Amino acid sequence: MEKNSKYKSVHEYMDVFFTGENPSDKEIKKAKETYRKLYQKHYRETYKENHTQITFRVSKHQFGQLKECAKQKKIKVTTLAKQRALKTTANDNVKVKIQLSELMDIIEEALYKNRGIDPISILNGLEKIEEQL
Repeated sequence: MEKNSKYKSVHEYMDVFFTGENPSDKEIKKAKETYRKLYQKHYRETYKENHTQITFRVSKHQFGQLKECAKQKKIKVTTLAKQRALKTTANDNVKVKIQLSELMDIIEEALYKNRGIDPISILNGLEKIEEQL
């Protein structure tokens, strides 16, 4: 199967492969297996052209922490690691600092003016910060 495959499906492949013939069940099965091998090879080559694989090691303790966090978020460990690796930038840290400053201002203002602190707004702000981390 070439990059610009001339077969769009196994049925099209079979039609071309068995033109003018009446194949047996064994021949059909063999042709399907051949098509599948060609398709998988083509798919892997195309996938490798567009994606890069990264491998790294973590301790069992670190993996346990990642696994627990992934379980809480109901996602796979590899998905969590990928999200965290791609999410950590200086820009994200600036956003977190701004959000923390805003929360501190709200708390300080409430203390200086002897007002009550709105726990809902504080919790919402903390949740936003947690999402950034």
